[in-house]
Amino acid sequence: ALFMLYWVHPLPGNIFGGLQMTMQVLSVKGSEWLLHCLNQRVWADGAILNSGFRSFEVVEACGGFRTAVTVFLCTIGAGILFRLKWFELAGFSVVGLLQVLLLNTLRISALVVMAMKKPPAWSDAFLHDTLGIFLLVSILLVQAEMSWWKLAGVARETRRKGIDDGVIEAPDRGVMLPRFWQYVTQWGGWIALFLLLAGGAAFAVFQHRPGHRAAMITGVIEG
Repeated sequence: ALFMLYWVHPLPGNIFGGLQMTMQVLSVKGSEWLLHCLNQRVWADGAILNSGFRSFEVVEACGGFRTAVTVFLCTIGAGILFRLKWFELAGFSVVGLLQVLLLNTLRISALVVMAMKKPPAWSDAFLHDTLGIFLLVSILLVQAEMSWWKLAGVARETRRKGIDDGVIEAPDRGVMLPRFWQYVTQWGGWIALFLLLAGGAAFAVFQHRPGHRAAMITGVIEG
């Protein structure tokens, strides 16, 4: 089935074209949002990002969809090799696609910021020249995440069996700390990560308020 799925790619034009255009527009819109968070005056118009002094067109080949398909197929293959459950495989597939969109958004945003001190020829070649790095990073990132998840699962299962067999002592639950601090010491890293992501999301939503976005776009239109 995986062999057949591989040879189905590329998808029929009526499906591939629509998905590719959607990925282009989402990448450009995401870049506009990120740059507005940094108070950079830009305006996304379809697959074109206008900065006032220059317009950056994200062509189909650099829209990220081909990379997304490659990452999806690699994720399916790696998930089968790791013998992941179907819901784990589905979750990593979604995570991989979202990471491709995020990395492409960062790549386009970096283009706009660095292009201010570069000639037009450099800007035209940047997205094409970084396509290989973009693909490798996208694949390696999801592969690293799957490897960590698999190793963590094996470690948990080994510890559980060791406790059940009496080979490993059960963790001491008779600690004197209050329940709140027990949770902090046990889940402190995850709590910090959640607060960081929540704070970043709140800041992004705040910077996307209509008044701020209108000011950023007006600056581009007025030049």
